[in-house]
Order: sequence, then C-alpha cells, then structure tokens
Amino acid sequence: MRQDKDNKIETATNGQFYNTISESGQTLENSRKSAKSQEGLILKIFRSAEEKGELHGYESKLTASDVWAWYKVYNTSVLLTSIRRGITVLCNLDLLEKTEDMRMGMYGKNEHLYRLR
Repeated sequence: MRQDKDNKIETATNGQFYNTISESGQTLENSRKSAKSQEGLILKIFRSAEEKGELHGYESKLTASDVWAWYKVYNTSVLLTSIRRGITVLCNLDLLEKTEDMRMGMYGKNEHLYRLR
C-alpha cells in the first residue's frame, strides 16, 4: 500500500503538462518543469495544512483559492487555473480527494474543498 502511494507521489512530482498551445523546444521543456514543481508544491501545501490543522485543531481542507494564497508563503506566483489543473492531476492519482463541502472563493463563487487521501 505504501509503495503504491509512493509511486503516485513520484508520478505527481514528475508533472503533467498539457501542451494545448503547441509549444516546442526549450519553451516546452520549461513548461514541463514548471508543471512538475507546481504539483509537488501543491502536495506540500496540503501536507502543511494537514500538519497545522492537526496541531491547532482545525480542518485541513483547502480550495484552489486557498492553495493559490499559500503560494505566497513560498514566494512563488502562479495562475489559479494552473492550481486547478494541478489539483485535478493529484485527484486523478488518488493523492487528493474532492469533498462535497464548499466555501466562498476569491472571485465570490463557491469552490469545492479538497483534502489529502
């Protein structure tokens, strides 16, 4: 069981870049590296939230907007759509799960909450 999870984490941190704009060469390679680091950082953010939640007794579920806000802690900027893509990849790998719970997001619309599996 642990080995399976480790393999999924390895897949997640290798990144999945969806080349919908037909990038090539070094530009494509840079985009792939960026996707790799984004998914790894998203996973790290969820782990940090879980640790802090356990420590202080609060829930560790996050929205995509929450993850975007946490990026500032790591002095990194990223598009919200990239966060959503990364969360989807991590859900598809069964590392995160989408809950039925929702909270108001940064654009005044409800967003689903996600948590570590």
